[in-house]
Amino acid sequence: MEKYPDGTKKIIQFPVPVLTRWNSWFKSVLYVSEYLTDMTEFFSLSEMQNAPNAGCYPQDRNEKTQIQAVFAQEHAVQLMSLIDSLEGSSYTTSHILRTCFAVAASGIFEPETTSLIEELGNKVLQAEVKQTLQRTASLSMDKLQEQISTDPCRTTFAVVDNLFNPSSVVLKDVNSRLVTSFQTLPGMKRTNLKSADIARSYTRFAEIVKAEAEKKPPYVVEVLLSMKHDFPDFVCAALRAVWLPCSNVYSERCFSSCSTIVTDRRHNLLEENTGIMTMLSFDQSR
Repeated sequence: MEKYPDGTKKIIQFPVPVLTRWNSWFKSVLYVSEYLTDMTEFFSLSEMQNAPNAGCYPQDRNEKTQIQAVFAQEHAVQLMSLIDSLEGSSYTTSHILRTCFAVAASGIFEPETTSLIEELGNKVLQAEVKQTLQRTASLSMDKLQEQISTDPCRTTFAVVDNLFNPSSVVLKDVNSRLVTSFQTLPGMKRTNLKSADIARSYTRFAEIVKAEAEKKPPYVVEVLLSMKHDFPDFVCAALRAVWLPCSNVYSERCFSSCSTIVTDRRHNLLEENTGIMTMLSFDQSR
């Protein structure tokens, strides 16, 4: 408050992260990055400066810490944006799930991090900091891959990504391998699509996506809907795959809405009516 008496910077307490709430951890990361300089100055000017270990950090140690904080902040923002997209969007995202995670965890330096590294001047120190950040990103990616490798849906999402992600479609030619992949999608056993039908339908889908990509990023759902009249079975099967939920957020929100349906004043509802009212309430809130 003494440093910012004019209120140019809002003074807030450190947001303590909650173990089961990912968003609270990201907020803590962003806080430390934003107030790192202020925190360093505060501790150096406080009574703790008389302690044996206070104020003895070399300048390059402070610079490294600042760069690491900015690096963590920029990637935290990436992950927050990704998770918000997957959890909060009403649009379908399963066909880009794996690609988004790969980009977010790749360890590519963002502009502010790159700028701070260049400001170090010392080439040896720059190399050391880059190596530290790259190692951190690599460990994060390894942890992510470990989680993905144990997920029973990993194969399905990989197939969906390969078939319907526009960036994948424009680079591929239709072949027997793609047709076989399509036949492994959930619900395909309930259709009468034969290999020749799939090949013909997917060829048309790929042609439209490639044509759209020359003008603007294609929206896969719109492309599929435009084909519904000519290829109804293919489109229905494809939409079921693209609309696979990427998380259990909606099911949890639906379950939570039950507390507003069944209350102390309304607890004699039939099970069937409770289910209907819950679904109506959930659809209305989306």
